[in-house]
Amino acid sequence: MFKAESQAALVHVSHSQDLTTPPESLERAPDKNQCSFRIALMLKDRLDSFVALAHTRLILPLCVISILGIATAMRRVWKKRSVGRGPVLAPEKDALEDKKDTADLGTITPLTDYDYLHAEPRRVYKFQPKFFMTMGLQSTDINHILHIDSDYLERLQARRNVAAIRPEVLACLPRGLPAVHEFYNYLVHQWLPGRYPTIFTLFPERQTLENTVTGEHLPLTPPADGRQTLEILNRNLDDDVLFMTPRSDNEEDGLALNALMWCFPNTSDPRQRLGGSLREVHQRVPGYKEKLGMSMDRYFRRLQVGRVVCRTNWAVSIKASQTESQLTDKDYRGSAPTEIDPAKIYLRCELQTLFRLPVSGARVFIIHEYVYPLQQIKDEGLGPAMIQSIDGLKEGNVPAIWDYKEAPKWAEAVKQFLST
Repeated sequence: MFKAESQAALVHVSHSQDLTTPPESLERAPDKNQCSFRIALMLKDRLDSFVALAHTRLILPLCVISILGIATAMRRVWKKRSVGRGPVLAPEKDALEDKKDTADLGTITPLTDYDYLHAEPRRVYKFQPKFFMTMGLQSTDINHILHIDSDYLERLQARRNVAAIRPEVLACLPRGLPAVHEFYNYLVHQWLPGRYPTIFTLFPERQTLENTVTGEHLPLTPPADGRQTLEILNRNLDDDVLFMTPRSDNEEDGLALNALMWCFPNTSDPRQRLGGSLREVHQRVPGYKEKLGMSMDRYFRRLQVGRVVCRTNWAVSIKASQTESQLTDKDYRGSAPTEIDPAKIYLRCELQTLFRLPVSGARVFIIHEYVYPLQQIKDEGLGPAMIQSIDGLKEGNVPAIWDYKEAPKWAEAVKQFLST
C-alpha cells in the first residue's frame, strides 16, 4: 500500500514544485496545483514516519549491523591491495609537519661564519693506562652528529673510490628504507643548511640543496631506492652511518642493522654485518657478550628521541695513506713491517654518535673516522701515554683485546718509534 502510494506521489511531484521548497510556500500554492500539494504532504508524512521508525528498536540494530559490515568489507579489500607491495612509505608531508616530527631532536645552531678550509680535524684521542670494556657514553646534542673540516674534500673523494670498488659499503634492506628516507629528509631540509649555511644552500623553488663546496645539487625528495639515497649522502657526508631498525613490527623482537653507509670500517666486513643484531654485529669483539651485550641491548631499546650520546675509541692502522680505507688498502692486511715507516703508521680514532629518529624509531649510529700520523702524537709529547695504553690492552678486563686490535703486529714497532 505504502509502495504504491509513494510511486504515485513521485510521478506527480516530479512535475510540481521541488520538495526543498519551504512548507509556507507550499501552503500558498495556487488552486490548480492542489492535487500535487496534497500528495506532497502525504509523502512528507510517510517519510517522517519512516525516519521515526529508524530510531526504534526494530531498525537501529539493523543500521549498526550494516555499518559494521561495510567497515569489515573495506578492511578486507585494503588487506588484499596491500599484499606484495613491499614497504609502504608514509605520504609526503609539508615542511611544517616535518618540523613538528623532528622538533624533539633539538635546536640546530648555525655556524654562520664557518670556514671548513681552516677547521682542523678534532683531536679526540684519549689514552688510558689499562683497557676496560665499558659503554663510556657522554651526552652531546644534535649539532654534533656530523662533522666537516679541512679534510672534507679529500675524504669525500676517498669515499667515492671505496664505493666504486666495494659496492657493498652502501646497502639498504626493505626494513631500513623508511629510516634512510627519514634521515635524508631531515638532513637536506633542516640539518645541513641549518648547521652549515656557508656550505649548504637551500633552493625551495628548484627543489634542491646545493653543496657549494662540491657544486652538487641534492634533490629535496630522496630517490625511492634506498641505495641510491645512500649514494647521494656518501658524496656529501664524511661520516659512516649505520641504521639499526626494528626486526619486525614488534620492537620487542630487537633491532637489526638494516641499512648502512660504511666506507671506513676498521676490522669489520659490511657484507657480514648487514641484517645482524647488535650482538651479531659485535660477535668478533672479545668480551662484548659478557661485558656489554645486555647493557647495549637495553640502552638501544630505551633510547628516547632527543637524547644524543657519543663515545670514542682508538686503534693503530698500517696503511698507504691517511685517507685510504682499510677495505681497499693492500698494506692494511699485509705482514708486520720489519722496520717502522712513520708515513704508514697511523693512530685511528672513531667518534661514534647515537640518536633516535622520531618517526621510524631507527637508532642512527654515526661514525666519524679521524686518522692522525704517528709523528703528530710524538710531537705533542703523548708518546709515553700511548705506550702505557698499548701495554694496558692486555692488563684490563678483556686481555683478549690485545689480539683483536692486532697489537702483536705493530706494538713493538710503534713503541720503539714513540720512545726515541
